[in-house]
Formats: sequence, structure tokens, C-alpha cells
Amino acid sequence: MKWIGRIGMGQQLREAALYPLAVAMCVGILFAALKLTRADLRTPLAYSGEALFSGAVVKSVVTGGAGLREFFAGDNFNFLLVKILGLFTDHFAVALNLFYLLTFPLTTLAALYAFRQFRVSPFPALCGSLLYTFTFYHFSRGERQFLAAAYYPVPLMVMVILWVCAGRLVGRRRVILSLLVCLLVAATGGVYFSFFAGFLLLVGGSLTALRRRQSRALLAPALLILTLWVGHLANMSSAAKYSPADAESYGLKITQLLLPVDRHRVKQLALVKDEYRWNPLINENRDATLGLVGGAGFLTLVGWLLYHNLAASLGRPNREPGPLDHLSVLNLAALLLATIGGFGALFNLLVSPQIRAYNRVSVYVAFFSLFAVVYLLDRGTRARLTSRRRRVACGLGFALVLTVGLLDQIPRHLPPDYAAVRAEYRSDAEFVSQVEAAVPPGAKIFQLPAATFPEGGTVNVMGDYDHFRGFLHSKNLRWSYGAAKGRWEAEWQRQVAALPAAEMARALAGAGFAGIYLNRWGYDSELAKLEADLTAATGAAPIISRNGRLLFFKLRPA
Repeated sequence: MKWIGRIGMGQQLREAALYPLAVAMCVGILFAALKLTRADLRTPLAYSGEALFSGAVVKSVVTGGAGLREFFAGDNFNFLLVKILGLFTDHFAVALNLFYLLTFPLTTLAALYAFRQFRVSPFPALCGSLLYTFTFYHFSRGERQFLAAAYYPVPLMVMVILWVCAGRLVGRRRVILSLLVCLLVAATGGVYFSFFAGFLLLVGGSLTALRRRQSRALLAPALLILTLWVGHLANMSSAAKYSPADAESYGLKITQLLLPVDRHRVKQLALVKDEYRWNPLINENRDATLGLVGGAGFLTLVGWLLYHNLAASLGRPNREPGPLDHLSVLNLAALLLATIGGFGALFNLLVSPQIRAYNRVSVYVAFFSLFAVVYLLDRGTRARLTSRRRRVACGLGFALVLTVGLLDQIPRHLPPDYAAVRAEYRSDAEFVSQVEAAVPPGAKIFQLPAATFPEGGTVNVMGDYDHFRGFLHSKNLRWSYGAAKGRWEAEWQRQVAALPAAEMARALAGAGFAGIYLNRWGYDSELAKLEADLTAATGAAPIISRNGRLLFFKLRPA
């Protein structure tokens, strides 16, 4: 097969066939990695912590219920995809699972398209797109941060940025495509993807203008940045407020980029990563690991930046920069912005604290790094493909790189214990069904302990967002949990929950609540007394979930 040549009918067909092949390989790897044959799509793949919040958000979008979208700015396109999935199912778990699984082939297609726009041959382009799809970040974010895991627009945005760097943003078709990509990025990834894209466009456009000594070179990136900004404003909602110090807490660590994934298949590497977790400021930034292949690309870009300067100093100052030159500069710019104590911390202090988790720039760094690898592999092998035997050997070589890369990036014991998740999920569903049968439709249920929302943290051993279990399984009940911190409803709940059981029951009945939902994991030594007092105050034994964790006390009418 000729990899590069004039576009003819045969080559167009081969090009068109490349994308279904990529999707088929992606789906096959996904089934193997998550062991999806064991999963039940009517049960969430993850069912604790932030995954419960994700389920509540998806349910609110599918059913038009609770207004949880106010905590997400700039994700309207992803919510549209969820809404479309909701046309075929009203089950939140099915919609959440399908959306999360869909992000994998979407990422593969976007990365493959971006690579092909820079004439990367099919085999290395396919290899790079699959490695980028199956980053540790994608699995670690999972359904607990399903919107952050939807980073499929990033390869397209990098493609546009590289066009700007090379001065190749010309022609109506390419300009329109670039504007559409900017609008897509502005409508996904919250504020992060568009903010990082705007910064990188500014860097790339400024360097191009300086190199060419043409201020008009800034017009194209300025137009794209304006499009990102306008698109983001159109997608904004009233997001949560953050502190400038969060830029330090959730910044990027170069160490995390190069360390192995959590629970690595090689025991010694797993121990190295596990030992590092005791260092300060370890949080979601541990998801940024690039893997073996991506790490090699990252170090290559660092070395290439030094080589570029050395080449200029040795008498080649007029050498036209290529993709690796641009990628190396963009890679450095991303590090200077996002690393702990970097320019991002200054931005948060002096401009706005809303860009909180700078470590999420790792999805851009990962694509830069893998782009460098596939570009060099492509350029290094293309001239040698002079016979069928060499082409086969080259294809096997890329298959080996892909296999080793995937085994390195995908941790062992990745799939959850589907049986345990299913049992817990069904226990909660059965319990809520009993509660609905015991109270009138639309009844208000007060939840104990009174937990802060959002990001309330663990209460005893009850995880954050655990109270969403009731909302997820109910059809017509109203739940107290979800009142945002700082609002009067949250303070009222805290005061009522602190009352003695008898007074609490009277106050809640007077406020129109039909019952009290209690999570035993939220209490310690006071649990037995509280249960006895609530039983006495309500005059009846509680409904208890099959797993014994949840209780429901029906209140007497006021």
C-alpha cells in the first residue's frame, strides 16, 4: 500500500476505511480493558463518591429534574449528547455509561484525523490515536468526572494551534473548520479546555508574528481566541467559586507526567508510584502520567527545544520550523503555565481564581508528546518502505509499540468488581422503592447526617455525595441533600440536624417533610442512641436497606 501519494479513488477509499478500522480497534481494546462483557449497562460502572454526583447530573439532564448543571460551566455540547442519549433511554445509568464509553471512539477519531492532517502515515497515526485514547487520565477520571474524561476535542484544537504556528490557517474551508473547533472546545471541558487553548493560541500566534516580523499574523489567533471567549460566555452558567490557592494545590507536577500509572502491571513500578503518593500536594494531578511512549515523546520535545536553539546558534537561523519545533514550544508553554508555582498561580491571584485544576493541561501535553513520537517514527520509516517485506515488518513494529504502550498505560485490576457494584446498586434501588411506597408522591425526605454540598468531604466513613443515592433511584420524591454551601437552606438543615431526635422530628414534620433518611456510615458512637430516639419519636421501626446501610423513618403528620 502506498502511504503517501496523490489522492485518487483508491486512496480515498483506503482513507475512509481507516476510520472504521480505528473505531473497531478502539472498541475491542475497550471491551478487553474494562471487561465489558461482565458489565450491566443498567448499573453504573462506578457507584461511589463523585460518580454518584455524575449520575445525579446525568439524571437531571435526561429527566429535566434537579438543577445541578449550575455547577458546570461550558459543557453544553456534552449535555446535548447526554440529552440525545436520553431520547432512547430514561435510565440515568444507561445514559451515563453510554456517554462515557462513547468518549473513547470519539477521541480516537479526533486524534486520527488530526494526525492525518499533518501527513502522518496510517500505521503510526492509528497507533498514536489509540495510545492517546487509552491514557491513564481517561480511565482514572472515568465516570466520577465524566465531563473531564470527554477530552475528544483536544486533538482537533491542537491541529488548529499548529496551523496557526505554521501560518497555514488559510483558505475558507480551513478557517471555517477552525472556528467550529473553537466553538466545540468552548462548549466542552468546562472552562479548562478553552482556557488552555486560548493561552496556547496566544503563544503560537505571538511566536509566528515575531518570527515573520508581521503583526498581521496575530489576526488569526486573535479571531480564534475571540471565538473561544464568546463561545464560552454563551455556555457559561453560575459555577462554584474557588480560591486562588487552588492553583497550587491542583497544579501540574512534571514528576507525575513521567511516573508510571497507579497499579502498574510491573510490581516494582507500581511500588514506585505508590511510594510517591505520600509526597505533598498529591491529588487528581496523579492522573497526568503519560506512560512509557508518551513520556519518551515528552523528553524528546524537551530535547528538541534545546536542539532548535543549538541549530540556530550553529548557523541555521533561517531554518523553517517544523511540527516538532512548534510542539516543543507549546509543550514548554503548557508546563510554565500549569506547573505548581507557575504562571497559572499568578493568573489566579491577579485575574481570576476560576481556573482551578491546572493539572488538566496534561491532555494537551499528552497529545504533544504522542504527536512527537508518531511524527518521528513516521519520518524514520517512510523512506525504508521499499518492499512488501519491509512494510510488513514496519507494521509489526508499530503493533508492538501499540501493545507495549497500552499494557503500560492501562493498570492491572482496572475493571471494578461489577458483582459488588451491582449488589450495592440493587440494594439501594429496592430500599428507595420501599420508601416511595410508604409516602405520598412528591413527598419531601430529610437526609441525615446533614452533609455539605458540593465537596463536603467524608463524614465519618460516608463518602462525599453519598446522599445522592436517594435521588438516583427515586421517581417522585424530593430530597434535602443538594442545598449548596453558603445558602440558607444548607444552614437550616444543619441547625435542624443538630436538634434532639424528638424536636427534630417535630420540626421536620412541621416543615412538610414526610420522613427521615439516615445513612449509618455517617455516624460513629452516637448511632445506636440516634436510631433508638428516632424510633421512639416516629413511633415505628424504620425501613432498612438489604445491605443494612440505609434507614428510613416515616414521620407522623404535623
